[in-house]
Amino acid sequence: MKIVVFDDNEKDLNELVRIVHLWKKQRGYSDIILYEYLSADPLLFSLTDFNSYDIFFLDIMTEKDPSAGFRLAEAVHQQNRRAIIVFTTNSQEYYESAFEISAFRYLLKPLNPQKVYAALDEIYSKSRIATDDTFIFQSDRQKMVVGSDQILYLESITTDHRAKLFLTDGSVTEISLSGISFSSLAEGKLSGDFYQCHRSYIINLNYITKYSNHLIILQTGIEIPVSRKYRNELTNRMIEHYKKAY
Repeated sequence: MKIVVFDDNEKDLNELVRIVHLWKKQRGYSDIILYEYLSADPLLFSLTDFNSYDIFFLDIMTEKDPSAGFRLAEAVHQQNRRAIIVFTTNSQEYYESAFEISAFRYLLKPLNPQKVYAALDEIYSKSRIATDDTFIFQSDRQKMVVGSDQILYLESITTDHRAKLFLTDGSVTEISLSGISFSSLAEGKLSGDFYQCHRSYIINLNYITKYSNHLIILQTGIEIPVSRKYRNELTNRMIEHYKKAY
């Protein structure tokens, strides 16, 4: 999930960014990416990227434009009606206008972290139910909610039913398999875009760039071995997978 934060006051911007990062850490969400803007013009200039953003925290008033947030919200919704707008402001006078633009929330400054958390929890929950593309893993410290498109591959650790989870952002986390086998993980929770190509590896088919009888190369350049046991089935899975994609 991609979140944009816009505020021309650097102190207010940093405070909201801090709150969002704390929410992300406390919830264990690894699929949150944050974009920060102190000026409206760069955000408007990035108009073609709006379709890939999910949530916009927009300050309504700036020193140069008392309705900058409304202008940005209208531009966003012209490109993507599903984008979620949360307005932040020092004044209640824009409350009615905010909801005429289909704002999800209207948050008064100074921001209450619990109100920001509540808004993010509701947005995240609804979006993930709609897309149904997330998995929950248990690490040593907390549960992790991970989008399928964030998983590059998994590597089995032979002891104690554990594995290493490799994400597209470069992070690596040890997870518990909760007593199930590595193969059962591939056949159950991670069916669909994932395939076990080796007794120690489950890969995301979406990130394969090259494939031979004994080796897979992922988009990051990582090389994953392919066991003879899995070669024929992997070839069939890849053919079916790309038929669906195209």
